[in-house]
Amino acid sequence: MPKLFELLDFIRQDFNERCKNEPRFRLRFERVNKLIQAEVKEEGLMHFRIADCQVSEVVRGPCDNPDVRLIADLDTIIGVLSGKLSTTVMVLSKKLKVVASMQDMLLLKRFLDDERDRIAGFMKDFIAKS
Repeated sequence: MPKLFELLDFIRQDFNERCKNEPRFRLRFERVNKLIQAEVKEEGLMHFRIADCQVSEVVRGPCDNPDVRLIADLDTIIGVLSGKLSTTVMVLSKKLKVVASMQDMLLLKRFLDDERDRIAGFMKDFIAKS
């Protein structure tokens, strides 16, 4: 099972590369400025910022006033990222708690739904490199 911290960094690098090279993708995130904190039982707190179509380094530890808080265990987070688990079902079953405005929740859900196959591919690549 990949460590979430390293997996998020792997996804971050690809996201930043896509923003540089794919104008249509960049348009979706140009005006986004969000601080995101993940609270994962097995790995603790980590956070990153999406701003100006770039994702900052993933940093271990808490942050002040996150716009989005994701709270779950590692298996749930990995399942949602890989597409094996539905974001909606996990939220409704309370296995994934998302503390955010409705607008931020919809942005996150749209990103995960739209990028599900790509992220699943990352998972395979990441596991192969681990």
